Amino acid sequence: MKPRTEFLSIMSFLTVITIGVLIYNKNRRVLFSKLIYNQTFLIMLSIIIAVSIYTLKIIKGDDKKTKRIKNATRQGIIAFIIALASYLDLKAAPFFIIWATSYYLHLH
Repeated sequence: MKPRTEFLSIMSFLTVITIGVLIYNKNRRVLFSKLIYNQTFLIMLSIIIAVSIYTLKIIKGDDKKTKRIKNATRQGIIAFIIALASYLDLKAAPFFIIWATSYYLHLH
């Protein structure tokens, strides 16, 4: 199995576990619904998605600056996911997210 496929498998597994926790834990489900209905959060999420797509898919090149921009975007996405996990009180998720991304995507 390729490292990218392994990474996607692990992240999919973590996503399924997180969804399960959100479904079965009322407090976390309430926190999540507050986010989904928060207009400021949704606007910022849209901006994050747009910037991420632009930097990771639209910007082309193999120079040092482009690599730094793409790496910074990946690290920003990871930080955002960890912040969400923290907000939802998912204590173990950040460890597995950092472990998987560091190992499979060589982010540091």
